[in-house]
Amino acid sequence: MNRKPFALEKKGERKPFRPRAWSHQDDLKHMRGKTIKITMPGSAGDRCVTGTLMESDQFTLKIQRQNDQAILTYFKSHLIAFQEV
Repeated sequence: MNRKPFALEKKGERKPFRPRAWSHQDDLKHMRGKTIKITMPGSAGDRCVTGTLMESDQFTLKIQRQNDQAILTYFKSHLIAFQEV
């Protein structure tokens, strides 16, 4: 077994900073409290819902709809798109 001895990094040999990968969850955090529009598939074509984004987590969005002020939970797996209005 020929193993090379480990090498210590010197201060100037560090790898350059790599920016964090894009995540839709970061976008949703910035949209919290703002009006958004989500698009979902429907039997008669795509269905759009507009409302205020209350909360979001790994799997769901909680939106307060504008027309009747109801707070509903939507699963992200069922969404086609979302955007800030």
